[in-house]
Amino acid sequence: MTSVDFSAESITPYSGVQQMTGFDYSVRSEDIKGVNDHSRVTVRCVSLLEFLHNAQCAMDLLVMDIEGCEIEVLKNIRSLLCGGPKRPVVFFELHPGFYPSGTEASLYRFFEECGYATERISSHLLCTPQPQP
Repeated sequence: MTSVDFSAESITPYSGVQQMTGFDYSVRSEDIKGVNDHSRVTVRCVSLLEFLHNAQCAMDLLVMDIEGCEIEVLKNIRSLLCGGPKRPVVFFELHPGFYPSGTEASLYRFFEECGYATERISSHLLCTPQPQP
C-alpha cells in the first residue's frame, strides 16, 4: 500500500486503518461510513524499515497500538528483531479478535526465535531482547 485516505472530518483513525488491514472496525467507530470524499486527506505510506533506513536511525523502543496490524509490522521488521546489531524492546496491545486462530501463540514463538523474552501484561505483550550468544 502506497497511500491511505483519511477523513479530515473523522474523530477516529479507523477509516484509514480499515483501508490498510481490511478488518471491519465498524463496531469501534460509527463514522467510518458516510465520509464525504471532499474531506479526505491522502497520506503516503512507508514501511518502518524504510523509514529507519531513510532517517539513518535505530530505535530503542517500539510501541505499537495499531489495531491488529502488529503481525504485518513484525513480519516486515523480522531482520531487525532477529539479527540487528541493536534490537529494540517491543511493547504492543494484543488484538486476538482480529488475529487468525493460533496467531497469539505464534507471536510468542516468533519472539522466542528472535531471542526475546516475553511477558504478557494484561492485554499487552512486552518483548525484551536477550543477550545473543
